[in-house]
Amino acid sequence: MKKQQIKAGMASLCVGLVSPLAVFATQAGAVTQTFVSRSNVDYLTPSDRGKMSADASWASMVAPVNGDTAVFPVSANIQTINNDISSLSLAKLVFSGERTGSSSKSFTITGNGLTITSGIDAIMTGIGGDHMVNLSVTLGAAATFKTTGSNTLQVGNDGTMLTLGANDLFLQPNGGTITLAGSIDGSGTISIDGSGEVNMLATAATGYTGAIEITNGVFATTAETEGNIILNGGTLKGNSNLLGTITMSDGTIAPGNSPGCLGTGNLVFTGGSYDVEINGVAQCTQYDSMTVIGTVALGADTTLNVSRLASYAPKVNDTFAIIVNDLTDAVTGTFKGLANGATFTVAGYTYQINYDAGVDNNDVLLLVKAVPAEAAAAVPTTPKTGIGSLVTNPLTAALSALAALGVIGGLKFAEKRR
Repeated sequence: MKKQQIKAGMASLCVGLVSPLAVFATQAGAVTQTFVSRSNVDYLTPSDRGKMSADASWASMVAPVNGDTAVFPVSANIQTINNDISSLSLAKLVFSGERTGSSSKSFTITGNGLTITSGIDAIMTGIGGDHMVNLSVTLGAAATFKTTGSNTLQVGNDGTMLTLGANDLFLQPNGGTITLAGSIDGSGTISIDGSGEVNMLATAATGYTGAIEITNGVFATTAETEGNIILNGGTLKGNSNLLGTITMSDGTIAPGNSPGCLGTGNLVFTGGSYDVEINGVAQCTQYDSMTVIGTVALGADTTLNVSRLASYAPKVNDTFAIIVNDLTDAVTGTFKGLANGATFTVAGYTYQINYDAGVDNNDVLLLVKAVPAEAAAAVPTTPKTGIGSLVTNPLTAALSALAALGVIGGLKFAEKRR
């Protein structure tokens, strides 16, 4: 009998002895293998526990082979898995089941790299888990990485590679987060569409040449990422250099993480909004900005949203370079309803926008033109310590006066002795 036939027969004998997860249906031709936590030495020696190659680690008593789906359920007590199988190609990795109680159930998979032909699902219900696939992953076909509820999924780590080839990767954080770490390579498109967040920690290795398309959710990046960014919705944020072109037709660009900077090649706006937070006059550390090493085309339909953190009160003539353009190429287009030199007021503060500022007359600059009357008249509170407390505390002021008289008297006595 073929190995797959043996596996199917043995799996049928296990029905009723193991979780129903062991036998749920999958695509034709694939076998679903459910990881179990056998600890009896008759099944697994301590050195084999957690190894994917150990037949007794699986409900079917046969380790997965190419084309299988590997399921890691909440019922498994061994949560650190070692993929010691070489050149294994799986349809899916699945983290599933209902987790109740006071703590989550999280799995970490390390070891040899995997090829994935369908996807990775972190879909535990209840309180979910934080799952880490800390090995190199190669897409054998277009694939989907998905989270639901409170689950998180990280694919990759230092020293690992996510290889797309020409295959597209669909990221669906339907709640929770998906993190890509390590290095990334290939030309396939990465599409983001979900209500949660995608964190890009992965950097290009030999050069990622695909595009990252955002339709919904949040894409946060802290890595130097090649490839073009296309916003059709959702939010782009973070602190990093995005080396391709950023094109936004809808959605929001909000540099940093309150506040910060995004770098890019070309910048093309045809819609959506550009959100800027200010909390001081230092670029990137105190207010949001973008640095562009290509062209800046603002179109006419992108809304500029400026917000001031409550603890900061700008002064007249404070400036904020919200887009810094390299070389001498002029900025084309304007933000919606804001011509060059136009003023607008937000929360009582009036700003003027200029698209021909900076050394090369091609930066986008906000200039504070007027502040609320109460802000202009405000005097910083003197701390109740040091000299300030001597001035504001009557008792210490009187004692200080007596001390001063004593000093003066001493000086006069010294003069007489001379």
